[in-house]
Amino acid sequence: MNFSVQTKLLLVLGLFTVIIVGTATQSFVFLGEQKAMGLLINLAGRQRMLSQKMTKEAQFLAQAKSPEGRGHQRAQLKKTSSLFHKTLRALLLGGETLDAASKPCTLPAVKDPEAQAALQEGLKVWEPIHNALEKALAKNAPREALHAALAMLSAKNLDLLRLMNKATQGLQKKGDEGKVLLARVQWGAILLGLGALVAATLFLKKSMIHPIRNLAERLHEIAEGDGDLSQRVEAHERDEVGRLGYSFNVFCDRLNESILGIRQSVERLKSQSKEVVDCSTHLAQDASTQAASLEELNATLRELSQRTESTAKISIQANNIASENAGTAKTGNLRMKDLDQAMQQIKESGEEIGKVINIIDEIAFQTNLLALNAAVEAARAGEAGKGFAVVAEEVRSLAQRSAEAAQNSSSMITEAANRADRGVLITSEVREFFKRIQEGTEEVSKILHEIKAQSGEQAGNLNQIKAALSTLDQMGQDNAARSEELAAFTETSRKDFDEIEGRVKAFKLKT
Repeated sequence: MNFSVQTKLLLVLGLFTVIIVGTATQSFVFLGEQKAMGLLINLAGRQRMLSQKMTKEAQFLAQAKSPEGRGHQRAQLKKTSSLFHKTLRALLLGGETLDAASKPCTLPAVKDPEAQAALQEGLKVWEPIHNALEKALAKNAPREALHAALAMLSAKNLDLLRLMNKATQGLQKKGDEGKVLLARVQWGAILLGLGALVAATLFLKKSMIHPIRNLAERLHEIAEGDGDLSQRVEAHERDEVGRLGYSFNVFCDRLNESILGIRQSVERLKSQSKEVVDCSTHLAQDASTQAASLEELNATLRELSQRTESTAKISIQANNIASENAGTAKTGNLRMKDLDQAMQQIKESGEEIGKVINIIDEIAFQTNLLALNAAVEAARAGEAGKGFAVVAEEVRSLAQRSAEAAQNSSSMITEAANRADRGVLITSEVREFFKRIQEGTEEVSKILHEIKAQSGEQAGNLNQIKAALSTLDQMGQDNAARSEELAAFTETSRKDFDEIEGRVKAFKLKT
């Protein structure tokens, strides 16, 4: 059966539900019928009591002497006869009446043939009595009617009792048959339920329990580590259990392939781990050699760093000296500029003095001409002009001397101007030399500053190299330690691989 587990369980549950619901429904129907039958039996039995009660009440009515007693007995008799009549018709035809507790109730018609025949005969016997009682119990009815009704009731009372007993017995017999039938139905339902339970158990055992048990055994074997992965479970059904078995078979196939792959991988890893151990040993030795080389290189770099620091200090001192010389050269250049300006001023003053001397020379020349003219005039004047001639001679002599002095001063000034020009030229050359010295000093200062900066950078680079070498040294030591750890770990891994291989070999694989 290619039903799902849910469908199978629902079918079993549905079967039990139908059996239980059917049994319960039938039981409720029988119980309802038995309840109605019990009420019918109860009321049929009450009819016998009512017939006897009516006889006694009729006798009491006949014997009553006071009007109040007769009225009371008449009312009681009328009530009893009315209840008997109403109950009898309800038993026969169905309808409403009062139960034993005087509560209204609805009765079904009696269906048992024997009881129904007895009730019909009883109704035939009761109808005349009922009519006689109705007439006797009416207002202003003569006492003869009462005595006649009482005589009829007394005469037919045994017949009524017999018929009511017969009807009651028929109803009791019918009720007993219903009880027996209910018991049979219940026992039949119980047996049917047990049969269905056994069938469902066998069905579920075959379709679900056996496959799940086989699957559980296989899983237990695998869980214990001694599983036989070459075995498979039967998975013919298409329900969830069948799909579970199919999935288990697929799982075993894949697990079989995985463990085969793990075996091969473990073998490769074992061989590779040996190579890793060898490589780790060589790596540790190389790391130790590298650490020694790095230590030597670190010592060399420390010495080179010290020399670089010394060069940097010397460069700083030379830079300071060059800076001082550049300041001195700059100051000398400024002083030479002042000297050049002073020489220019001297030259300009000599030129001004030359101009003044030229003026004096011209004045002396004019004076000399005037003195000559005065001497000529004094000669013309004769004796009168002798004294004036002497003065003119002195003036001319003074003019000549002034001219000579002016010429001498002009020569000296010219010489001084020539020397001033030469001094200006020399000053310019010296100032140019000082400028070149200043520029050279500044260039040297720049070069020394660059040497200082490069020495600082070189020192920083050397420090970085020292730090890098220190790091490399530490890394080399760490690598050596890690190589040793790797070798130890690889050796441990080899042992783990051996253990894994042993565990994997515990499975019986399908090749």
